[in-house]
Amino acid sequence: MKKIFVLVAASFFAVSVFAQFEQGKHRIGGSTNLEFSTIKSKGTDYSTNKFFLGVGYGYFAANNLSTDIELDFASIKDSYEDHGDASFDFGFGARYYFPSKIFAGASFSLLSIKYDDEWRLGSGI
Repeated sequence: MKKIFVLVAASFFAVSVFAQFEQGKHRIGGSTNLEFSTIKSKGTDYSTNKFFLGVGYGYFAANNLSTDIELDFASIKDSYEDHGDASFDFGFGARYYFPSKIFAGASFSLLSIKYDDEWRLGSGI
């Protein structure tokens, strides 16, 4: 019961912190993830290292409407390959926040992927 109360209280705090959607406000966010995993079976060991870093910025051009810029970097290395794979992503978009604090948005990303020691470009919506 204690855990549920803490979870509910934390979610109300998070909503109240990000509940300012007026024109001229700024939104800054980020995330990171670091993962190490190892699988051992008869005669083989397999390990994977993953790293992710993302940052984002938004500016409210109008009430409830933000324009966004995002930068992401990801890296994956496993024990079966001599090289690692990586990606760099630059994106921009917009979000509209409804009165219930739920948002809908669209974005466009330019993606550069390093695969087999070669960088390749791509894009997505």
